[in-house]
Amino acid sequence: MFEMIKMMQQVLNEKEFSYWVHQDLFSLQWWLIVVINALFLLLFYFFIDRHSTI
Repeated sequence: MFEMIKMMQQVLNEKEFSYWVHQDLFSLQWWLIVVINALFLLLFYFFIDRHSTI
């Protein structure tokens, strides 16, 4: 019984990974998140007060 549950879990994990790779990865929403995060990091880098940090 335990082996059957373990096998079913592995199949489900493979299906979820396949869906993520083929549907979510590099989609428009994915690129939007990457660009927004990069912009925030750049803004943080340029506006941080480097003299007052410890």
